Amino acid sequence: MAELVAELDSGAREPAPGTNPSGRPWAELTDGERRRVVDAHRLAYLDEAPVNWCPGLGTVLANEEVTPEGRSDRGNFPSTAGR
Repeated sequence: MAELVAELDSGAREPAPGTNPSGRPWAELTDGERRRVVDAHRLAYLDEAPVNWCPGLGTVLANEEVTPEGRSDRGNFPSTAGR
């Protein structure tokens, strides 16, 4: 990502289509806007979503791994479903 930022800073590269919603030149973007443009170039993205957290296993569980009683199917630990 450092290489991408260096290329954008130097003008050697423009943001990819669809990654700069404001349409303003890179030099005119605020720090927050620049961060969003760079994040839009990543293969993975940041998001917030409810998860089934199981402290007993120290991991997130898929819905299929949580019993109707709200416990992990492996180890029968309590799970905080949907948080």
